[in-house]
Amino acid sequence: MLRAAWPSSPSAQGSHEAGRRQRSEPRNPPGQAAALANRAVPRSKGFLVPTTELPPVTSVLPHRAPFLMVSRIFELRDGYVAGLRTFRPDEPFFAGHFPGHPVVPGVLLIEGLAQTMAYYALVQESAPEVFLVGVDRARFRVRVEPGAEVIFEVKTGEQRFGLLTGHGRVSVSGRTVAEATLRGFVRVPGGLGVSP
Repeated sequence: MLRAAWPSSPSAQGSHEAGRRQRSEPRNPPGQAAALANRAVPRSKGFLVPTTELPPVTSVLPHRAPFLMVSRIFELRDGYVAGLRTFRPDEPFFAGHFPGHPVVPGVLLIEGLAQTMAYYALVQESAPEVFLVGVDRARFRVRVEPGAEVIFEVKTGEQRFGLLTGHGRVSVSGRTVAEATLRGFVRVPGGLGVSP
């Protein structure tokens, strides 16, 4: 099982005042993903590739609207992938979840993590197909409301016996709103498959 530690506190070094200032500032303010869009991303081959060269989500994943939960992948490197999605106020599920108090269903946040990990497997691992086969330790900490820019991050472990494990984190404005451990089955050409 992959255990990943997400950065949550400032370095122990430095003055007490600097530490207090870092804690009061959000790590991932709204729109930060857009600011990261033009930076270079380290890839597993050891060279830098601009994020604009990452394949569009719709050219990699088979999902389509209204069930495409990731709009764009903005960072991809060995063992890590990050994407984003802004949930518009006119999303159809808000009408029933819940009337007068719209909240993004937690299961859709998990699906967003699963699609982000699938993108990683299909691009970085060159997998022909990948299926979600397990979700463990899912935790929902803060509700996500209409208009929120949601960041999906997955740290992956080594693929073993066709299984890829990842620890996923969902955040809004730098605040963790959900977490889960995911397992995906990577089907190899000519190998046995599973029902999606």
